[in-house]
Amino acid sequence: MHGRALILSLIILAFSGSAVAAAPGPAEVPAAGAGVNAPTGRPDIVVVLVDDLPEIDGRLWQLMPNIRQTFVEGGLTFSNAHVESPLCCPGRAGFLTGLHTFNHGVTQNDVSLFDDSMTVATQVQDAGYFTFWTGKYLNGYGGIAPYVPPGWDRFHAMAPGYYDYRIWNNGNPTPQVRGSDPEDYFTDVLRSKAVKALQRAPAGQPLFGFVSVYAPHGPTIPAPRHQDDPGCEAVPAWAPPNYNEKDVSDKPAYVRALPRLKDAGWDLRDVCGTLLAVDDLVGALREELADQGRLANTLLVLSSDNGMNFGAHRLKRKSTPYATQIPMMASWPAVLGLKPRRIEAPVLNIDLAPTACELAGCSMGPYPNGQSAPD
Repeated sequence: MHGRALILSLIILAFSGSAVAAAPGPAEVPAAGAGVNAPTGRPDIVVVLVDDLPEIDGRLWQLMPNIRQTFVEGGLTFSNAHVESPLCCPGRAGFLTGLHTFNHGVTQNDVSLFDDSMTVATQVQDAGYFTFWTGKYLNGYGGIAPYVPPGWDRFHAMAPGYYDYRIWNNGNPTPQVRGSDPEDYFTDVLRSKAVKALQRAPAGQPLFGFVSVYAPHGPTIPAPRHQDDPGCEAVPAWAPPNYNEKDVSDKPAYVRALPRLKDAGWDLRDVCGTLLAVDDLVGALREELADQGRLANTLLVLSSDNGMNFGAHRLKRKSTPYATQIPMMASWPAVLGLKPRRIEAPVLNIDLAPTACELAGCSMGPYPNGQSAPD
């Protein structure tokens, strides 16, 4: 028998400190009545999914005031989170279904491979949730547009690209076309779409939403207001011990054949610049949730569809076993309060769907693959 989904179990373990290391730095003191409490009613759940970001240390998040306050200083950091397949579509299918890649069948970047008949969206919608998707869907969606997958009350699919992209709104066959002006910047348009989707949620009805960002997918282009941001310009390059490895004699042939990289570290300046707009988005979501009186009982998750190599073992991109680790952070003030916690136990992207269903009062079917823990 399946018990609680793993991520939910670890959240509960965080109450007592099991499998948890205290995060450094002072914790913000919750308001009276806050802390580790039983929430009133089922939580709202909002997932912010960035694109092509590996787990690295906190050098970027320290420059993002909303993300830092919400997650690093006031939430849970899962320091050992991974995707099964370091590629966009397989990773996204795993998040949505809770299934292993060999079970959901999306083994490459092709939306036509995805069986969307049962996803976390269909299940939480059946459980009474208002649901929305905004942003990049699975790669190749333009070939099946304006199709609306089952389970979404609002569905705004945005083609990838920082500029000059299309948006299909709720099955409308005529896409909205965006240009190359500053107001067309993908993350800013997505921010507006996501806030409006939150505003569509009926009062008193729990909501579940995916906000799928294109940043920091390469080639990275920060918003005009964040070009040459002083903080990002000063961020140190990423050069962990496995960066541009000198001796790869113990690695597979495809790694041994690679030349060494010329740079002393992976340049994070433009990655950082694109994430500043994501930080603005997180701030706007929190503000809208607070205005609706939902924020305290909202499980807000920030993660990535897959990791990246960023120079590990001389590798630049993804699609290798070295690009599975992803950032994953969560905030839930009504339950966790505002004390920072770090969870070292491993979690997978496929744990998210059964966790959301557990909280929403539904199930991902009798045989979800997302790891569970005993009640």
